[in-house]
This record gives sequence, C-alpha cells and structure tokens, in this order.
Amino acid sequence: MLRSGNDLRVNLQLARVRDDLTLWSGRFDGQAGQVFEIQDEISRAVVDTLRLKLGTGPGSRRRETDTAAYDLYLRARSLAVRGGIRGTLESIGPLEQVIP
Repeated sequence: MLRSGNDLRVNLQLARVRDDLTLWSGRFDGQAGQVFEIQDEISRAVVDTLRLKLGTGPGSRRRETDTAAYDLYLRARSLAVRGGIRGTLESIGPLEQVIP
C-alpha cells in the first residue's frame, strides 16, 4: 500500500505458489477515509477472479455468505481472544445468535 497525503494506492497480485505464476493483479486507488470501500472493492475483484478460474460447473458448490452471521462470529471471536474467561463467556451470546 502506498500513501501520499490523503491518497491511497493498493497494488495486489494473486499468484499460484507452485510455480509463482501471476493469476491476477490489480490496482486500487482511493482516499484514506475510504479504506473499507477499498477493501470491499478488492474482495469483490479477488472473488470474481477466483470464480472465473475455479468455475461453477457440476460438482462444485457455491455457498452464499450470511454477512450478519459472519459479523456475529467476528464479534464473538474478538471477545473470546481479548477477554480471557469473561470474554469467552461473553462470546457465547453472539455465537448462539448465529446457530438457528
């Protein structure tokens, strides 16, 4: 990531480890106050690229992500990691909300 004043530039490269072949690369520009928007844009670009490379043919399964459930999971994980026993106990609430 490069920063010049309030401007941000993120250069990203997705490579296959086996032979260091570049599968995809991208450049993302934005303002320092747009970090989350830039992250979303990068995530979408990587997912779209992987979807094209991996395909969605027979035998492959595509799962929809429940963003609310994932947010609850992240909250629970954060509580558990930083809060010792009390945090672990507090993390149970958000996890119970995820389980139907």
